[in-house]
Amino acid sequence: YRIQPPRDHALKAKKDLCGREAQELEVLHRHDRMTLLSQFALNIGLYYALPGYYPAASDLAPPLLERVLRLLGNHYVLSFGMYWMHRSLHVVPQLWEHIHSYHHWARHPLSRNTYQDHWLDNFMN
Repeated sequence: YRIQPPRDHALKAKKDLCGREAQELEVLHRHDRMTLLSQFALNIGLYYALPGYYPAASDLAPPLLERVLRLLGNHYVLSFGMYWMHRSLHVVPQLWEHIHSYHHWARHPLSRNTYQDHWLDNFMN
């Protein structure tokens, strides 16, 4: 097995393995904390503001066909919305510059970079 020798390690150049500068990483860290707080506030707010948003457990389950149709409907409605939201983040200049471009700071994207972006980007998706 070969590993990257210490003299060639990306962190020595004050960059992470994805090619982001230290300043970019600090901004992403701040937005990660904002994402945590905003998602927590949203869930608590929905729980108390909208009775029934989180329905109580019930002994009576809907029929299997209804559950399958709900699952498929939910999947396609969410996929449609997420596709167009993501597309608008790339196409609308203000959304790209101020929100979504943070996600593309990684010059060598990895799967763990998926949610390392502006907190509003996470909030809207």
